[in-house]
Amino acid sequence: MKLFALVAGMLLGLQAMACDVCGAVNSALGLGTVAAGNRHSIGCTYQYRSYKSNHPGIFNEPSVSSSERFQRLDLTGTIRLASRWQLKVSLPLVYNEQTKEGVHSYRQGIADPMLTGHYFAINRMDSTGNKVIRLSVGGGVKMPFAQFPEPDNELLLLYPGTGTWDGMLQSSFFLRKNKWALIQENNLMLRGTNKHAYQPGNLFSSTLYGMRRFSNWSIFGGFQYAWNGIDYQDRKAINSSPSQGNILSVTVGGTIQWGNLMVQANYHHPLAQNLGNGYVQQQVGFTAGVYYLFN
Repeated sequence: MKLFALVAGMLLGLQAMACDVCGAVNSALGLGTVAAGNRHSIGCTYQYRSYKSNHPGIFNEPSVSSSERFQRLDLTGTIRLASRWQLKVSLPLVYNEQTKEGVHSYRQGIADPMLTGHYFAINRMDSTGNKVIRLSVGGGVKMPFAQFPEPDNELLLLYPGTGTWDGMLQSSFFLRKNKWALIQENNLMLRGTNKHAYQPGNLFSSTLYGMRRFSNWSIFGGFQYAWNGIDYQDRKAINSSPSQGNILSVTVGGTIQWGNLMVQANYHHPLAQNLGNGYVQQQVGFTAGVYYLFN
C-alpha cells in the first residue's frame, strides 16, 4: 500500500508543467512527493522538450525558421516540518539550444531556484490501508539568481533565468482505492518585473491522471493543459512573444520501485497547441527521474 502512494508522489514530482509552454525557462513546478504524504526526500528530475518555429516574412522579407531544444535537470529535496507541513527546495540546471537559419546558439548554467511550502488540508487513510485521500495546498517563490538577458536579446528564451521574483500557488488532490488512483494538480506562477522593466507572461497548468498498480510497478496516463500569458515591456504588451499560448497534451508513463528508491519516466504528446501566435510547434516532451524517500 505504501508503494502506491510513493508511485503517485513520483508522478507529481516528475511532471514538467507548469513550464513556459514554448520551452523558455521550463520551470518544474510539480509538487514533488506530496501525494506520497509528508515525508523527507531527495531527488533528481530530467526534462527534455523540442520545438520548431517558422515565422513568415513581412514586407517581402524571407521567412525565418528555427529549432529549439531545452534540457533541464532539477535537484530537489523535501523536508517534513510538522505533521501537516512540508518544505520543498529545487535547484535547476539547464542546457538550452537554438539553431536558426543554420546558426547554432546555446546557453547553460544554474537556473532560478525555487522554495515552496505545502499544507496537507486532508490526509486520510482507512484502517485497511486500501483507501487514501490527500489534499494539499502550497505556495512559494522563484528567486532571480540565474543569468538573464536584456529584453531585446534574440536569445531571450535560451537564458536560464528571468531576473524576476515570481510567486507560486499550487494544489494537489490524490485519491486511491485498492490498485487504482486519481491525481489532479494545479500550478500558477505570477511573474514579477526585472530591472529592464520586462515582465514574462504568467504561467498556469492543470493535470489529471489515472494510475494502475501492478506489484512493484505502475502505469499511468492522463492529460495536461498549460497556458503562458503575454510578456510586457514597460507595461506594454508584447503580442509577438514566442512563448505565449497554450497547449493540451496527453501523457503516458510508468514507475518502478525498489525499497524507498523510485524511478519514473513519461512521454508527452501534444493533442492541440497554439504557441507563439501559431508559429511555434512543440515536437517532443519527455521526463525521467529518480527519488529516494525517508520515513
